[in-house]
Formats: sequence, C-alpha cells, structure tokens
Amino acid sequence: MNLRKCLAVLLFVVLWSQAAALNVHAQNYSTIKIFLDGQEIISDVSPYIVPKVDTTLVPLRVISEGLGAAVDWKQSSKSVTISWPET
Repeated sequence: MNLRKCLAVLLFVVLWSQAAALNVHAQNYSTIKIFLDGQEIISDVSPYIVPKVDTTLVPLRVISEGLGAAVDWKQSSKSVTISWPET
C-alpha cells in the first residue's frame, strides 16, 4: 500500500512538471527580416524557420533580385532561370 502511494505521488509530480514546463519557441515569422548590405529587403513571402533542423529558409528569388540578378520561372517545365546582368 505504501509503495502505491509513493508511485502515485511520483506520477503526479512527473505529470505536473510536464504541464508546468515553459515552452520555448523561435521568434514570430513576422519579426524575421532579411538584410542585404545593411538594407532591409521586403518580400511578399516571409522567411520561415524549420524548427527540427534549426534552419531559416529564405526565398531564393528575393536574394537573387537583391543582388541584381533576374529570375524567371517557367511553370510548364517547372524550372527557374537566374541570370546575372553580365552573363
């Protein structure tokens, strides 16, 4: 009987500690900003975080255009062409 009481108290403490644990999350997506050469780049698609691999994904089109390249998407072939002004 005494063992049951001890196990019940232990189970209660474990369950309570899980419920009381603080949740830690990354920043809101709306607060993630992209800067290139000190200037903020505004994008129609926000960067987002992949929590399980601790990676922030940024739209390639936004970065390419920010560097001065032209980006062309062809839906029929599902391919993208990135062209630099000199090439």
